Amino acid sequence: MVIRTVEEQACSGLYKITVCEGPAFFIRRQYLYSLDFERLAPGAEFSDAQEDELTDAGLASAAELKAVSLLSMREQCRAGLFRKLSEKGFAEAPVNAALDYLESVGYLSDGRFCRAWLSSRRINHLEGRTRLLSELCARGISRDTATAAVDEFLEEYDEADICRKACGKLMEKGRSGDRLTSSLIKAGFSYRLIKSVYDEIL
Repeated sequence: MVIRTVEEQACSGLYKITVCEGPAFFIRRQYLYSLDFERLAPGAEFSDAQEDELTDAGLASAAELKAVSLLSMREQCRAGLFRKLSEKGFAEAPVNAALDYLESVGYLSDGRFCRAWLSSRRINHLEGRTRLLSELCARGISRDTATAAVDEFLEEYDEADICRKACGKLMEKGRSGDRLTSSLIKAGFSYRLIKSVYDEIL
């Protein structure tokens, strides 16, 4: 591989590389592991092994650009982005490199995703701690991150109040007795909290 041109892009730290033979690609110095970034200059020539590293770095940059496009639409979690990028044909190593970089600069955050998801979820759902934790973990969020986010969420929105509202809506639909209790437990409220709410309103 012989470098023809190296052009810095508007996106900070990203460079467009054109070569004498083959397609142009983008690269970021963070994706190089053994090659000295300063060697990337017009006329520079690289061996097959070095070319492989440059190709991998180019694939990581391509994965990064696609990930940023997805993040610009809404918050994403790492596991969700990994799945979406994999479905688009990106290999595991460049995807992980790109996601590591995006996390390091704060563009990608599972904690921020959790807060956005919980805020959106409460609009149409009345759910308790257990269900919220389960839903976040099912999306690939670590237990610790999910727990911290749900704790923060329930400090702002009292779980007992959510349970009261859920109970009221279910009763309006004709639920009572064991069916009412079962529905509330399925919605993620503890039996102890449900009993406390029953003592208030029944």
